[in-house]
Amino acid sequence: MPPTRSARSGLMSRFPVPVLRKATFIFSWLLSVIVVLLCYTATEGQTLTYQSLSAETGLPDDQVYYIMQDTKGFIWFATRNGVCRWDSRHFEYFTIENGLPNNEVTFIYEDAAGRIWFSCYSKELSYYYQGAIYNRTKDKYLQNLEIIPGSKLTATGDELYYVTPQKKLASYNSNTHTIHTYSKFDMPIWFYFFQQKDKLWVMGIDREKDSKFFSKDDTFSSRSFFQPNYPDVTSVTAIDYRNREYSFRKNLDSPFFSMRYTLPGFQWAHFNKGNVLEIYKTMLLFRKTGYKLSTTYNGFPLLFALNDIFYLVTTKGLLSCKQVPILEYRDESGAPEKLCFLFQHKQKVYAIDAKFRIIDIAARKQVTAFGSKMQLIYDLYTDGKQRYLVSPGAIWKIDDALALFPIPGKKQNTNFKALTPGQKENEFFSANGVNGLFRLNFKSGQVRHLFKNGLLAPRTVLEDHQYRLWFATQNKVYYTTRYQDTINSFREFILDAKAPLFCSQITEDQGGNLFFVTNGGVFVYDGQKKYRVDKSNLLTHNNCNKLLLDPGGESFWVATQMGLNHIRYTRSGNGLHFEPINKFLETDGLHSNVINDLLLYNNRLYIATNKGVNILDDLGYRPPAQQIPVYITLDAVNGRATRAPSAKDITLSSSQNNLTLKFSAIYFTRRDRLKIWACLYRNEKLIAKNSITGDKIDYYSLSDGNYKLVLYACDQDYANIKGSSAPYSFTILVPYYKTWWFVGAMILLLAATGTALLYFMMRRRKQRELDRLTLHARLNESNLKSLQSQMNPHFVFNSLNTLQHFITGKDEAGALDFLSEFSSLIREMLEQSVHNMISLERELHFLKQYIHLESVRFKHSFTVSWHILVDEDLADISIPTMLLQPILENAVKHGVSHLNDRAGSISVWFELQEEYLLRVTIRDNGTTLHKPTHGNAIAIKVIRDRLSLYSLRGARGSYTLTLGNEGATAIITIPI
Repeated sequence: MPPTRSARSGLMSRFPVPVLRKATFIFSWLLSVIVVLLCYTATEGQTLTYQSLSAETGLPDDQVYYIMQDTKGFIWFATRNGVCRWDSRHFEYFTIENGLPNNEVTFIYEDAAGRIWFSCYSKELSYYYQGAIYNRTKDKYLQNLEIIPGSKLTATGDELYYVTPQKKLASYNSNTHTIHTYSKFDMPIWFYFFQQKDKLWVMGIDREKDSKFFSKDDTFSSRSFFQPNYPDVTSVTAIDYRNREYSFRKNLDSPFFSMRYTLPGFQWAHFNKGNVLEIYKTMLLFRKTGYKLSTTYNGFPLLFALNDIFYLVTTKGLLSCKQVPILEYRDESGAPEKLCFLFQHKQKVYAIDAKFRIIDIAARKQVTAFGSKMQLIYDLYTDGKQRYLVSPGAIWKIDDALALFPIPGKKQNTNFKALTPGQKENEFFSANGVNGLFRLNFKSGQVRHLFKNGLLAPRTVLEDHQYRLWFATQNKVYYTTRYQDTINSFREFILDAKAPLFCSQITEDQGGNLFFVTNGGVFVYDGQKKYRVDKSNLLTHNNCNKLLLDPGGESFWVATQMGLNHIRYTRSGNGLHFEPINKFLETDGLHSNVINDLLLYNNRLYIATNKGVNILDDLGYRPPAQQIPVYITLDAVNGRATRAPSAKDITLSSSQNNLTLKFSAIYFTRRDRLKIWACLYRNEKLIAKNSITGDKIDYYSLSDGNYKLVLYACDQDYANIKGSSAPYSFTILVPYYKTWWFVGAMILLLAATGTALLYFMMRRRKQRELDRLTLHARLNESNLKSLQSQMNPHFVFNSLNTLQHFITGKDEAGALDFLSEFSSLIREMLEQSVHNMISLERELHFLKQYIHLESVRFKHSFTVSWHILVDEDLADISIPTMLLQPILENAVKHGVSHLNDRAGSISVWFELQEEYLLRVTIRDNGTTLHKPTHGNAIAIKVIRDRLSLYSLRGARGSYTLTLGNEGATAIITIPI
């Protein structure tokens, strides 16, 4: 039986409320008791879903004193440990460190200028304005304002009204900064402000006495207790505790709604958008529907209605209850349980949970348990009269007493998957995962095996109104029209040609449209065309568990792994058209997004989830259109925090081009489903569009120009809930190197520089030519000197004396050999003189010829050892000509030629010092007493000059001579 809906009473007499006569009071009281008891008896067990806000979820403290929503949409919480501002996702905190006089804030008020005033346990007042808190230090005009600590505030125009510590009503004009005190009456310590049209009243709070009202120049009393219907301070609740009745009034006029209360523990009532809420000591009751929310709180309860959400101050923070028609049922322990199937029986709704227990939802208790009879349930079929459970081993019937009995059948018919009724009376079809398809008649007990195919393994089956039999396997769907006795042939019905899909349910509406529920969405076939409804267009998730058709034939419900979807479909000239009606997820009050079964009964939708059952009370519910406020602020420039309270005329230098912008999108009802896009325009051209997940967006290396940032917010399930920010404009100035004066100066500078460079280049070119000619002359001179040093007259004279010695000694063969080698050496010298470079191979051959002649001349008094430590081919290495012979001659002449007591030795080493440097070391063991002659010294100087002039790959050669006690060492490095 649905809850009894109470009708509104007529208008009561004008204020103040008259005292009813005793007989009328008793009769009305008894009648109210009967009506209320009937109402509550029908709604026992129904509770509202809610969420909690506490210190664990972001509040500064569990003790909340006041809640207010400002004109921008932010919600402010006054707590025992400071105040915070909430944009539905993030909290911004303010304490003494930010400027509050005291952390225990009890009241918040916003005036017409947008200042948020704070009343705390201090005589000082403070307010928030454009990102900062102003106190007596920042605003000198507040130094003269003192209030009763923690008392209320209100304003009319520029006048802020408060009560002084001397219990006098006073006003502060924020425009003229003047204070006026009204000393006619002493105000109470605890009070509320009321505005009766153009007149301001202060009401003293005392439930045990008549309410007393004060104004600037008048006072009166009423036996009713008055409480504001926050946030609308012009709407009040008048409660007569003596006569157990309450009424709602606009301002302090005659009541527009009156009601009696009968339940014990009544505190007060609240009116918001047609909903009457009665607040008791242990619960919150919706009078119209009978739904309740159990809770406890300290002292007098505080309830605030903001954005279709009720915030109730409790002992553990806040309970926020959305005004959406989603209810919850839990078992006696209150623990969530996975519920798999739903069915209706004798005007009650039952659920089967994962432990195979039947649960009476209304009574919130277990009715029966299947125990060891059941190991797994695949399907449940019910038509309101019959109930069948499908398990792997058997099909079971649930009788009227909710007992479970197996239906007799063949023992080999195991692994049943699904059961659906046929078009004929008492006929059913069963899909068997091992043995194929069966036609069943439970009345006659007949079982006909239509076909057996273990490879297909059917999972679900349906006989449509055209007597076609449809069945689905693990990843395909088939149909046939020939199945009277057996199925010999069938055809595949392709749902998705690109990917195989698992079809868990096939159903048909009254118009003959077929619905296929898969893990890739829902497919609808109208006999001619196939339609797909999935996440890309209408669903919240592609993995669908159950589809329920609306008896009206215009919509269907889809239970998915991510919430519930209600979809309308209509037929027009070119086929079916689909559009969303609503979507419900955990953010809307569902216990879980994973939905296992659906049941429509008594104009309510029962939803079995992984964590309990929800009931949708309004099947056509759809959130009203709503504008989502979006605000943007500049948070940081180049990584440094900044504050820019206004989006107008923000100018940044060219180096301030790395920005972090913070935003707030205020959407409290379905924040988890909010999508936000950021569009950045430069010089009116869109340059970036991004989807945002956090509360900040960063832009790096922005070039100069006029920028405009717009944020767009939208509920991804409802297109009528959206909003956008005001354009946040800022300018990044042109860097100095792009300004006209800098460009002009650069042009002049470049012209002058170009002219100077041209002049110096021409001058350097001439100098280089002169240097080249000079160098060429010096090289020629060096080569000539080298040739002269090679053609040492002493060497030639001594060679001729040696030749003469061979002739006088009648050594004809020795003379001929010496003369031949001498002439070959002279020829090699002459050839080298016409070339600048020579291969290391030819140079080595030349040096060996020279040493041989010198050895003959000195009667083989010394030996020469050659060490070639070069891995490369010697023919590929080139060195300057006539460079090494003078050094070797110096080792012979001034080294080993003067030795008389021992044999002389010369060692010559060739090795690569670096990749492009050849190191030649000539070491002798001769005496150092004989200094080089003038002629030889000239040859060594020529070598040094040539090395200083010769360079290759940026490297220059070098020559060093080291004289030791036992000989000399000459080292020459040559670039190669």
